[in-house]
Amino acid sequence: GVLQPEPPKPEPGARTNEDPPPDETVFQTLRRMESRISTFKARPEQAGDAYARRMADAEAQMKAGEYFNAEGTFSLALLGKPRDPIALVGRTHAQIGAGLLLSAAAGLREAFASAPELIGTRFEPGMLPTFARAEAAIATIKAELAKPESALGADGALLMAYLGRHFDQPAWLSEGLAGLARRTPAEYSLFQTLWVLFKSRF
Repeated sequence: GVLQPEPPKPEPGARTNEDPPPDETVFQTLRRMESRISTFKARPEQAGDAYARRMADAEAQMKAGEYFNAEGTFSLALLGKPRDPIALVGRTHAQIGAGLLLSAAAGLREAFASAPELIGTRFEPGMLPTFARAEAAIATIKAELAKPESALGADGALLMAYLGRHFDQPAWLSEGLAGLARRTPAEYSLFQTLWVLFKSRF
C-alpha cells in the first residue's frame, strides 16, 4: 500500500487539543506546589523582639480592617528585617486593602524577587484584605490595563493574577496572565510567562 505521511509532531511546549486551557493548567500546577501560611506572627522563640511584636500587631490590624495602620506596621517590621519576604507580602496585602495599588504591585514584585518560592505559597484569609477590597482593586487594575499607557503595567497584571489565585477567581487569574503575556515576548506561553516573570525577571 501507499505509505501515509506521519502527522507533524507538535513543537516542544506547543498546546494540543487535549491540553486544558492555560489558566486551568496554571491553577492545577499551583495547587500541586502549594504550601500554606496561616499567620504573620514570628516563631515563639522570636516573640520578644521588635520584629515579632510588629508582625503580630500588623496581623491584628489586618483582621480588624485597619489597612493603613497595618501598612505602616509592616513597614516598621521591615526596618528590622529589610526585604523579609513575609513582611513584604503582608505590606502588599495591607496596601491592596488600603487602595494603594501602585505600591502593592511594586511590593509584590519585590517580594517574589526576594523569595521566588513564594509562588507556591497560599496565605490564609485572615492574612488577606476582604473580598470586597480585592474586587475594588481588580476593577481599578482592569481600568488601568485598558489604557494605552498604564502606570501599573506588568506589575498590575501580576497583582491581578495573584488576587485571582488567592480568591479562587479563575477569570482574574486568566486576565492577569493574559496581561502579563501582552507585556512579554510572544514566544512565551501564559504558563511560561508566569514562571519567567516570577523566577527570572524579578
